[in-house]
Amino acid sequence: MEDAYVEFNLTRPSKTDREVDTKGMLTTLTNLGLVEENNRQQLTELGEEFIDVLIYNEDAFFDLFHLLYSTAYYRNPSSNTGISWSYFQISDAYRRRAPTNFADARQEVIEEVMNRADRMESPIFNDPGPLSKRSLNSYKRFVEKLVPPVLKDGTFDLRSFAKNELVIAAVDSLYRSDILFKTLRYGDRLELSNESREFLSTVLLVYEDDLPELLEHTASMDGRLSIESDYSIRIRLTEEVNIDDLA
Repeated sequence: MEDAYVEFNLTRPSKTDREVDTKGMLTTLTNLGLVEENNRQQLTELGEEFIDVLIYNEDAFFDLFHLLYSTAYYRNPSSNTGISWSYFQISDAYRRRAPTNFADARQEVIEEVMNRADRMESPIFNDPGPLSKRSLNSYKRFVEKLVPPVLKDGTFDLRSFAKNELVIAAVDSLYRSDILFKTLRYGDRLELSNESREFLSTVLLVYEDDLPELLEHTASMDGRLSIESDYSIRIRLTEEVNIDDLA
């Protein structure tokens, strides 16, 4: 894999040197909360955690960036995170069409996401981020590096497995978001409803039918997550998950 730091012009930091060269990625890195808005050569706390993970596990780069891109809007809805909303909607549009030829579906996906933005009432969506075939190529650049893969020979398809670290981080995004479940707090039980299933399936790019088994496996590996099932499936996350927990 290409060097993760070179990929985004990031200077390899030491524990005492948190300066970062963000040439060419200033706006994106700022909007995703990785660098300071007032000093775009300085990492935020989230950015430091992100780099800490890469120091120990550089292969996690594209998985983590996909996670951050998918969830930034739900963590902090603002005009800055409109690009995250667009990224999530692109994933959702392809998820619902899978399996599909990525290139053949591009124009249809662009039009669908733009129509969704037009229907949103918040001023955040006055500019959800530029969408074009070129922007879909940028999206492809991230998802084609995911492991397990979702793109093979030009075909976009969902996977049946995602890494435990990403599964619990995706669940954490549900607990952090005031958009999806306003009163949800750590320690509360959350029913695996259609809304939560669709969110997790879109972030993880996995089949919805495989979610219960994925969640059960992750719960067996991480004591912060538990799962119950009788007439419905409920999950429970007891404490927050930070990016540097995923190293």
